[in-house]
Amino acid sequence: MRFIKLAENEGFNIKVYDPIVKDFEYPILSLEDAVKNSDCIVVMTDHDVFKFLDPNEIGKFMRNRCVFDARNILDHEKWKKAGFRVRVLGDGKNNI
Repeated sequence: MRFIKLAENEGFNIKVYDPIVKDFEYPILSLEDAVKNSDCIVVMTDHDVFKFLDPNEIGKFMRNRCVFDARNILDHEKWKKAGFRVRVLGDGKNNI
């Protein structure tokens, strides 16, 4: 929640996708709806399902291909090959 509030305060439009969480303060969207026309994806949890996302499929719906991996769980080379700019915000060991 802290990241979402900070991003909103900076003027970013936030959409949430999480297939594990069922109840959240923000609407939880489908993956396609969450990334549609977006400029960036921020991976904030280390759910196994995120490790297996297909960047080629996701990229079709986005305006710009950029991903911030705050848990260091993505296959960065796979995402780069799909045309994404990849940034790692954490080592996946420490809570944000």
